[in-house]
Amino acid sequence: SLRARTPGLPPFLCGFHAAPSLRQLHLHLLSSDLDSDALKNKKHFNSFATSFLLHPASVAAQIESSGKVLSRGHAAEEAALKQDMRCPVTGAPLKNMPAVKAHVARREYAE
Repeated sequence: SLRARTPGLPPFLCGFHAAPSLRQLHLHLLSSDLDSDALKNKKHFNSFATSFLLHPASVAAQIESSGKVLSRGHAAEEAALKQDMRCPVTGAPLKNMPAVKAHVARREYAE
């Protein structure tokens, strides 16, 4: 299984979006395989599978040092959302959302 081949694989991803979609600060917590009917397009998938999802420790460090979360700039954030989709676990290229669904449905993701 994928977990047997990658023992350090965390069961969950968590983080903050680089450009929040809501005014209130909120943390995203999701399964590391990103297998969800709620993920319907490339931009949404990439908001969780790329550097657009900021690790909580880096956000906390920014808040402690500067009192706010620093933006990398609109262009950098948009570039993360527009890049080619890749599995965040295996790095496999994923052409479209049906390919994402087929990839995470593979037997390796069963555990």
